[in-house]
Amino acid sequence: MRLLILVTVILLSTQITVIHAGRSFQDAIVEDHAYYTMSLYQDNAEGMYNKHFVDMVGSDVHSFLSSHSQAAEAIEPGFIFPFYGHLVHKFFVTTHGFLSFSPRLHNLMYKTQYIAPLRVKLDPSRSESSTINYMLSKDRLTIQWTNVTVAEPFEHPSGGNFTFQTTLHANGDIVFVYIHIPELLTVDALYDDEPVAGLSDAFLVGDSELHVYHTLNIDNTDIRTQTVVVFTAQPTCITQLSCEECAAMRLDSPFRCSWCPSVHRCSDGADRLREHWDQNDCGRANMSTLEQCAAGVGHSTVKHTEWRTSSTDNAENLEATDDVSSGLATSTLCSIIFSSLFVAILLALGCLFVYLYGRRNPGGLTERIAMRLEANYKRFGGPDEQGDRVELERKAEFNNNNNASPFPGQGVPDRANPITVSF
Repeated sequence: MRLLILVTVILLSTQITVIHAGRSFQDAIVEDHAYYTMSLYQDNAEGMYNKHFVDMVGSDVHSFLSSHSQAAEAIEPGFIFPFYGHLVHKFFVTTHGFLSFSPRLHNLMYKTQYIAPLRVKLDPSRSESSTINYMLSKDRLTIQWTNVTVAEPFEHPSGGNFTFQTTLHANGDIVFVYIHIPELLTVDALYDDEPVAGLSDAFLVGDSELHVYHTLNIDNTDIRTQTVVVFTAQPTCITQLSCEECAAMRLDSPFRCSWCPSVHRCSDGADRLREHWDQNDCGRANMSTLEQCAAGVGHSTVKHTEWRTSSTDNAENLEATDDVSSGLATSTLCSIIFSSLFVAILLALGCLFVYLYGRRNPGGLTERIAMRLEANYKRFGGPDEQGDRVELERKAEFNNNNNASPFPGQGVPDRANPITVSF
């Protein structure tokens, strides 16, 4: 009899472990990171679900996003939000469960510069009960994805609706609240099999290259119904407003802060203004101690880390050279520029000739080419263009498709992208 009871207890324990894989429901996990401290609570541990859940009754429905399967739209929260210490006035809300802090829309915006409570291939357009809601107060913005399902090609056979919210506080703190999360997801519903939730930021180089300098992920197994994640913003170099504050920050934080007198800014060389920092030679001429600040002069021989982690490959760091153009002679560079301009002018004149000839001479291939050129102009440069909004699909009653999207196409995104991403 005792043996039977023991076997039964073991079987029940095994079953519970399988169902609730991951951390215990009552765990409160705190992880200290340089930019944010992440605290994770499950099953209303310490009453955090009751404290941070925002009742969205009476909230506004974002009709554009709620009616599309893949879309993003820029919003202004009504207050200046500090993201990794940078003061942000506007960002994008997407249908795929994340906020993008990219300076503009591009097809790799899901890779970095995001706040992602649940970044999966969701489709609010599948049901009238699926909505994206928002509620704004003086110092807080809450966005909720309500009863949203995964897009049909990627949905798990058992289905399930997702309801979750993120709240941005004016002091920079971020809160994720998971109200209802189905237990199972297909691999295809994820982006590149990556973690589905967390924070990330990058800096832009040359107006076309994104380089990730920080990512903070939540373990996928920790995301379940009644989980709460609180990101508490930490002081950073760029929030220091004087040389003395910058030098003190260097002593009491993991950041190697330095004050650049030519731009009157504190940085460790890894933030969104990295290119501006380099252009003003701040990596060489800076102040990093209180003595240098008092004297008003400083010089640092410590080279800042040259962050070259790509937005498509978070595992590889490449050392940058100090002089990218040293191998090109001036004459060769001028020849390349003039040759390129000459070819571009010839192509433009050729297109203009084909267009005018086709419009004045109806019939034949030339007219069709001219009409195609005109159609492309109307589509991308006409009066209907919306720089802060992009859509791919909407609910059936609207049915207005086009190919512009900030997300990858149907299927797993291309993993063979080069390390340097141009967009």
